[in-house]
Amino acid sequence: SLSHSEGDLQRLEELKGSPLLEQEPVEGTFESRKLFLTSHAYLAQLKNDRQGFMDNYRKVVELWDAYPHLKEDRRKDYKTNLANYLQACHSAGDHTDFDRILQQLRSLPPRSEEEQIEDFHNILALEFLKAMNTLDFAKAESLILDLEAGLGKYGQQIPQSRYINLYYNLAIFFFVTDRPKEALISIAPILDINRSSHRKDIRNFCRVFEILLYFESGQAKFVKRFFHSVVECVDLSHHAFASKRLLKLSHLPNNFLLLFVFQ
Repeated sequence: SLSHSEGDLQRLEELKGSPLLEQEPVEGTFESRKLFLTSHAYLAQLKNDRQGFMDNYRKVVELWDAYPHLKEDRRKDYKTNLANYLQACHSAGDHTDFDRILQQLRSLPPRSEEEQIEDFHNILALEFLKAMNTLDFAKAESLILDLEAGLGKYGQQIPQSRYINLYYNLAIFFFVTDRPKEALISIAPILDINRSSHRKDIRNFCRVFEILLYFESGQAKFVKRFFHSVVECVDLSHHAFASKRLLKLSHLPNNFLLLFVFQ
């Protein structure tokens, strides 16, 4: 696996410059062209080049469109590439193609429980994120019951990072729609995870977020006790994610948390 160290980024640049990845094999086979494009997409993703990630996956989808007879024969592979493009669009903050690709995915209903699980965390979760990011709270609200049901049914079968992200995004939605008690319920599964390398940034932030939620839900008596336990576990000065998220919440009413933590 590759991290984002300078040495790894140099290795990525060297890999990108290899003869096999220099020029797209326009006259090549479907598989060779797809492998070329997905390789460049992964390289862009590892370098945090969100635009490059999206552009390369758009080309992958266009390649599938040029070989329509393969879509049914390789249905699972096709759906995975559509979902990856959907994720890339979301990561780049460009929703131009989002609804069209979402409709294509929905036109391919799952044929197995495995596909049901993948559709849940690849389609429904991203649809919810798009609704939140475009401030379409009515649409986000309409997806809540399905999200909660899916988490209850498939929660232990989806990647843990997705599991954490889903509960976190539900908590944020409940918070900004003035439902702190429901937000507390949503972060509980995240706080129950004790030993894991997945999304430590979100898990640390949720320890701090919990203080705000208790305060906002009228349970201020818990705040002091939770604050001391959080300070023992989380050094905010070393967690950029937590600091950024706190600043993003600073425009919201009753912004008690920033005052309390940073005074």
